[in-house]
Amino acid sequence: MGIQYPTYSVYIPNSFSPDYDMINESFYPIGIGVLSYDITIYDRWGGVVFNQPDTPWLAEDVAQGIYTYIINIKDYNDQIYTYNGTIRVIR
Repeated sequence: MGIQYPTYSVYIPNSFSPDYDMINESFYPIGIGVLSYDITIYDRWGGVVFNQPDTPWLAEDVAQGIYTYIINIKDYNDQIYTYNGTIRVIR
């Protein structure tokens, strides 16, 4: 049995403002014990607008509005956590 990492905690924001003011410029899970993550962002019609592993979403070339997401996070114990919700892009 390998080393067990007991701490895992994640925060997923509900909005961000990619407007180049250097505050809240991207969307990604923030946490302790996060080894890797994969984000898929969908527009209101269900079309995929972003899907890149271990990369924050910068919301380039999308309009202000609400988007849905699915985030899969792998912790240091190889446990997978899945989160879904909405994210608001504020311009």
